Amino acid sequence: MNIEPILHKKTFQELTTDELYELLRVRSEVFVVEQNCVYHDMDGDDQKSIHLWLTIADKIVALARVCPAGTHMKEISIGRVITTERGKGLSGL
Repeated sequence: MNIEPILHKKTFQELTTDELYELLRVRSEVFVVEQNCVYHDMDGDDQKSIHLWLTIADKIVALARVCPAGTHMKEISIGRVITTERGKGLSGL
């Protein structure tokens, strides 16, 4: 098991089913369960975005998506930023 941080970067089309499931599971766990944020997480922007996530020991510890200009906003935007290991400076990926 690798305990060194690994940064992953993939387009939506490059994601495996398991990777997509895990990214959405973590987003749901943090935004819906922990933060009680009720909104449409799956907003149609994931398919056009670059997905970044950091794993340590095969566990997602941070993630974000980068939306191209004109997708979610007029400019390039970064969203869905999450860290599951708070206080360790991981949200900057």
